[in-house]
Amino acid sequence: MTEFLELNPARKWEYLQRYYEVAGHFFDPVENVVTDEEIEVCIRGFKEKPQPQYRKQILLKNWKFRLDPEDEGVRLAFFAPEYDDDHWENVTAPHSCHYIPEPVRFGRLDCNLVKTDGVLAGVL
Repeated sequence: MTEFLELNPARKWEYLQRYYEVAGHFFDPVENVVTDEEIEVCIRGFKEKPQPQYRKQILLKNWKFRLDPEDEGVRLAFFAPEYDDDHWENVTAPHSCHYIPEPVRFGRLDCNLVKTDGVLAGVL
């Protein structure tokens, strides 16, 4: 006996045609064409996805930020509610640690500044 998956495409199609022809005698299939309206009614009958039972909303304001290059956040429990983060930087979310706030407190700019038409342009 040959496995179905081993058949070439033409033999698979022949097999499937014969299978559905014979199966049709047992199951008495009926093909119905439905209208777009019937499809729309069925779609409206679907239930909406329920909201999760536990939902917590975190507003993106009044965030504190601090770089942690030494990975001491877990050891010092930065996540604990009682941790004092008053000396951390206040940020507006979304926030990038590559943003350098005014006045420039750190970092450097490696380029020549050229003034053209009253506008400063950087030349790298």
